[in-house]
Amino acid sequence: RPEKDVLRIGVAKTLDMAPLAVAIDERFLEEVDLQVILEPQSSWKTAFDRLVTGDLDAAQLLPAQPLAAAAGLGPKASLLVPFAFGPARASLVLPNDVAIGLTEAAAAAGPLHAAIDRAAAEGRRLSLGVASRFATEALALRHWLAESGIHPGFHGPAGSADDVDAEIAISVLPPPQMPTTLVEGAIAGFAAAEPWPHIARAKAIGRPVVATSAIVGRVPGSVLAVAAPWAEAHPQTLTTLLVALQRAARWLDAGDGRNHPAAARLLTASDRLGADEGVIAAALAASRETGGFFEDFASEPFLDDAVWALAEMRRWGMIETAPDDAWYAALAAAVERPDLHRAAGLRLVAEGRAEAGDFDGSGHRRAALSLLGRPAGFDAAHPNAHLAACAIGRGGAPGR
Repeated sequence: RPEKDVLRIGVAKTLDMAPLAVAIDERFLEEVDLQVILEPQSSWKTAFDRLVTGDLDAAQLLPAQPLAAAAGLGPKASLLVPFAFGPARASLVLPNDVAIGLTEAAAAAGPLHAAIDRAAAEGRRLSLGVASRFATEALALRHWLAESGIHPGFHGPAGSADDVDAEIAISVLPPPQMPTTLVEGAIAGFAAAEPWPHIARAKAIGRPVVATSAIVGRVPGSVLAVAAPWAEAHPQTLTTLLVALQRAARWLDAGDGRNHPAAARLLTASDRLGADEGVIAAALAASRETGGFFEDFASEPFLDDAVWALAEMRRWGMIETAPDDAWYAALAAAVERPDLHRAAGLRLVAEGRAEAGDFDGSGHRRAALSLLGRPAGFDAAHPNAHLAACAIGRGGAPGR
């Protein structure tokens, strides 16, 4: 039996939280004697802080947050990631007039270049909004801008919006404020997780032009994290929670999205996404194109993805030193726990609810991580070679 039967889990109002909501409403948690109380958080930082201090048993975090904590960027903490909420469901949204001509396949962002030039001629600098500098879509946005020949700047000491050498500013603001801020002209666009890109489209505020998955493949947009001491003290609770989440992820991916209408309805609640049911349904349908919640190991944490995130943090100055390749591998292995994910999955296999082949557990992708502008993908074994090959950004060890 679980060591603890009532859990408080912090969540963000993004589509990624769907498996948690489904696990509650479809009674997958009740069947394993767990009660979960979902607590929406005002920001990713708040979720992180409350998890570290023990106010929460678990939290939906950005994949880079536990990595940053392990690397000593901000408060140092030992967090584990045994579950991913699937490939990032996020997009760059630009105003309708600027979005014309931009496509996911095109790295040459001509209209955005023109908008940057017009602003510069008027003595202004454009700004793009992100939820956090650690967000997968924010790291992917920087890569996309650099591939487009636009310097997104290096992080200053405090990681402020006025980044060093930036041709375009990247500002942190809450996703619910992004559509209104875009209409007001305070930002030129934003990169955010669903449902905010679909909300912007539905309100004719802007258009999603580049999906994060088109930039960096199947890297997750958020993960479930727990404190290492908590996991050690509650091994059965954690395994049981993971079993319920895996069932929920499978339920979401069942058939050709046959459960999406029911999922959209349960996510409309104000303490869930609080968005229009039609918008949520459209976002769920689009999520199948990026990889779903369970199929093709979507819920597994991969060390390769963690190494990419760490390399991007080094590239843009969040990590000031130039670590060797072994450092990246060791830090990723200290945080990502595919073994815990597989152990829970094997319980589903034993119950006849899944196949052994549904779970990998190695922590390494079977093919190189897809990365825009890199035909061979991202080689997680050699992150410094990737950094050294980047025309814009800080190079690998030894540092440039």
